Amino acid sequence: MIFLIPLILIWFFFFRKDDPRDDPAYYQQGSGSYTTPPAGAGSTTTNPDGSITVKSTISQAKAEAIARQLDEELFAITSDSKILSLFKGLNEADFIMIDKSFGYVRSGIGGFGEALSLVEYLIKDCSVSTIQKLAKQFPSFF
Repeated sequence: MIFLIPLILIWFFFFRKDDPRDDPAYYQQGSGSYTTPPAGAGSTTTNPDGSITVKSTISQAKAEAIARQLDEELFAITSDSKILSLFKGLNEADFIMIDKSFGYVRSGIGGFGEALSLVEYLIKDCSVSTIQKLAKQFPSFF
């Protein structure tokens, strides 16, 4: 049992990632909105400085449900069409909410693999054509 302590310390220092999404600069406007020239989706507001804020079109509960479905889909054999269908009709503010709900997931068996964010997991598991489609829909993240 005592031999586990060095293994835990090694894991803590080398495999643990700080979540960059805890940094307010990661999201320019925080949960539920994103400031960038929009791709045309979602409700928008023009700010006094001329930037445009895209507002989320889904609820937090819906974002959490999509994040759970993505987790299940990415953990199993990944179906690119299913992944694309989960993101259909969403904007970048929606993606932020889903990304926050997804968190970091361990990619290895038994939770000992690398901690991956949603974007990293999608890039790792999806085809190039699917990533290209997601990059068109969410250009700030891919």
